Amino acid sequence: MNNMNNMNCNNRTQLLRKIQHHSFALVEATLFLDGHPNCQRALKYFACQKAAYDKYVAQYEETYGPLTPHSGADGDTWKWIQGPWPWESEAN
Repeated sequence: MNNMNNMNCNNRTQLLRKIQHHSFALVEATLFLDGHPNCQRALKYFACQKAAYDKYVAQYEETYGPLTPHSGADGDTWKWIQGPWPWESEAN
């Protein structure tokens, strides 16, 4: 069972890293587009990174729960407080 927990933690960490990777790329693309708003190549890059980011966030939240307080608000319960927190796997 401990091996299964390690696998789950590793999968969770890998998914968080993918989200961070694409989040960083989106910030960088945004900064570039602020100065070059008509660059088609940059717009396509942004769209590609946004699609990947959305995909991995959806995958994470389906498996592990809300990634942010905003995504944990669905009206009937406050899911954000139902652990573990996204950063808790890093401490284990």
